[in-house]
Amino acid sequence: MNEGLQVHTIVSMPFAENTYIVWRTGSREALLFDPGLEPELILDFLRERELTVSAILNTHGHADHIGGNAALKQAYPEAPLVIGSGDEPMLGDANANLSAPFGMAIISPPADRTASEGDVIELAGITLEVLEVPGHSPGHVVFVWRGAPSLVFGGDVLFRGSIGRSDFPGGDGELLLRGIREKLFTLPDDTVVYPGHGPVTKIGHEKANESIPPIAVVQASRLREELASRLHHVRAANQKLQSTSRSATLGERGISMADVCLGFRYSPKTGYSWTQATPSPPGKTMARLQIGLFCCVCEKAARMPPQRCIFATPSGCAL
Repeated sequence: MNEGLQVHTIVSMPFAENTYIVWRTGSREALLFDPGLEPELILDFLRERELTVSAILNTHGHADHIGGNAALKQAYPEAPLVIGSGDEPMLGDANANLSAPFGMAIISPPADRTASEGDVIELAGITLEVLEVPGHSPGHVVFVWRGAPSLVFGGDVLFRGSIGRSDFPGGDGELLLRGIREKLFTLPDDTVVYPGHGPVTKIGHEKANESIPPIAVVQASRLREELASRLHHVRAANQKLQSTSRSATLGERGISMADVCLGFRYSPKTGYSWTQATPSPPGKTMARLQIGLFCCVCEKAARMPPQRCIFATPSGCAL
């Protein structure tokens, strides 16, 4: 039982983002968490249930979680817009909130209030505690309702069976892991987590199933991010590679065009290192380049010698 607290989920496309509408049974005042890119669905539900919005709460500033801010703020101008202080600048910056790269250029109304660690928000008869859990974004916060059981509106920090990405600008994998371990995994095991994507989960389930990856993988995140970024720019510069980067392997070594783009060279003496590699004309073998695969962008089709791969674990690829 949630002591009469009602939670309704609306999934907004194209990123399958979860928007949560929360209210107490018998009340018409609601809190709105992370209005997504289909605000009309949210507005339809609010009208159907005759609910009014007392506050718009953003866990972080990425476009899929703030895309409905403008429409909801227009419909409920008295509802304060709240976001973590570290992500506040993203509201008015389409590049920072990642909407511009997708051709959307979303600009949100400014925040009426910023939230920081330890803040308490009391609206619509609901009391929430703010925890700062950066790493997916610089100022990511989660909102905790201390009830029976407790609820966490967690954005893109902890999912069922996984954690949030840390390869976006401002991301930090080590910081994300530390926040999950120190702030979420210390909550009661029956605490229900409402994530920004996918199904709900519980703290106990994620602890028992070891959803957190080895710290060595996280420490390698900066290398992974740089290589992924290089691949992105090479693909963008060469139209042909956009359609062939996932082509069939070439030669006995199983070298794909993705490997060639990355230019991630293996040497028995020095291990793996970045090298500028230019694809040969179509039909020419690339095996002579001795380029090694980088699993996180090649969908784990790794050909790296396990003893050399920093992502290898006794049970296989850690990514």
